[in-house]
Amino acid sequence: MALPALIEDSQRKWLFKVTAHSKEADLNLCLLGFFLGSGMTTLELCRVQVGDVITKSGELSKCFAVRGDVERDFYLANVDLKALVKRYAEKRRKDGDHPDYFQGHDPCAPFFTRTNGDAFNVKRRTTTAGNASYHCNALNNHVKRLLSDGGIERPSILSGRRTFAVRLKRHGVDVPTIHLMLGNKDLSTTYRLLDSDPVDMGAIAEMAF
Repeated sequence: MALPALIEDSQRKWLFKVTAHSKEADLNLCLLGFFLGSGMTTLELCRVQVGDVITKSGELSKCFAVRGDVERDFYLANVDLKALVKRYAEKRRKDGDHPDYFQGHDPCAPFFTRTNGDAFNVKRRTTTAGNASYHCNALNNHVKRLLSDGGIERPSILSGRRTFAVRLKRHGVDVPTIHLMLGNKDLSTTYRLLDSDPVDMGAIAEMAF
């Protein structure tokens, strides 16, 4: 199976520039920020709640637990990502005026919602083997559409995780730490996402002559 597309810095700049002019731009930019900068799967992004990201006082959380198969924390520390979150949170449709809400937002509600209030819902299905399987096709399709509109060829919902992993590796982060941040069960899955980094291959080719 081919590796998901790796989104290089030049492509990312263009992607965000195009997305800034899209409908629901604040939502879309925030989604892309998490997609590329958190290592979370789209299913995990669907499960992010208001109370994970925003405190009752309206401040941003410094850290929250990712709702995935592997327990791990996500640290909301990146300055650019925090700016996208704040901008979206200010525009996010209010859930009501209940006294336990966080400035009009239900802490247990999905963080990512459309301007009409609709969320990208997680749906359950039963496999042929009788096991429960969960998916979020609405968000998958939405993200792939954003990537495609931004000029990314072969848009994949795994492009964010591969880009996240490769960027960390290029900055000298060791594979076990990247593996932990991705929340993969199998280390081979992490190595696969890091496989054939075009920058590394280019450096090798440059040294050959």
